Amino acid sequence: MTNQNLQNNPKSLVADERIDALYKSIAGYLHRAQHNILCSINIEQVKAYWLIGRDIVEEEQRGRKKAKYGIFLLQEISSRLSKEFGRGFSVDTLERARKFYLLYSRISHQKSAAVRRKLQPPDFSRNLGWIHYRALI
Repeated sequence: MTNQNLQNNPKSLVADERIDALYKSIAGYLHRAQHNILCSINIEQVKAYWLIGRDIVEEEQRGRKKAKYGIFLLQEISSRLSKEFGRGFSVDTLERARKFYLLYSRISHQKSAAVRRKLQPPDFSRNLGWIHYRALI
């Protein structure tokens, strides 16, 4: 093949099979990256709801078995979160976050708030998002 032919038809330099293999390899990296990003988002959302639940429980209980002002607290927090972050922070959602924390906390709730404050979210499954944990609650 002459130089002129190569310039007119650069596709003849690389076999279709090699292009396909390179494309599949690159597409694989991108698909894996997208999957990992979605998993990271899911895990961070699950951790956030666990932490939200932890803070609500700590504020409500303050050493008592049951808070008397719990529903008022949730309504006020829901209103403020909805103004700043939009939909998705109803009283029901905050109640689910509270239940989520209570179900998945690693220590007894009789311990002091200072001890609980140190508690970090457990290692949640990368395969489960908030919607899955909501269903389990």
